[in-house]
Amino acid sequence: MGLRLRVDISEFDSLARQSSNPTEIASFCSVYAGTELLEKLRTGAKIPDIVRGIFVSVAKRIIAMAAFSKAPIVMTGGVVEHNPIIAELMKELSGGDIKVPGHPQLMGALGAALYAQEGASGME
Repeated sequence: MGLRLRVDISEFDSLARQSSNPTEIASFCSVYAGTELLEKLRTGAKIPDIVRGIFVSVAKRIIAMAAFSKAPIVMTGGVVEHNPIIAELMKELSGGDIKVPGHPQLMGALGAALYAQEGASGME
């Protein structure tokens, strides 16, 4: 989407926060979503509104696919590290308790290290 918009993805979070009228992308397929994005640009949608709409669309898809319980939901990874707005939108749209650990992009590596340590200690 960043390539189609000619915007570096490092700017997505700040652009999404400038939106006053999110323009959602309905297509699940990235090719169709790219075409839809271009059509929205042609009809005058503003880039901040499209970017926020992309995040809203992703959050809605996650919510539709997942079974949420009353337990807190922990979001990790590079997307949430560089675009914290996605966690905010997940909280807003799901009504759930969304938690984001410090340095969320490193959580997978931390989990792998703990798993490896556990495996190594079990070999003694």
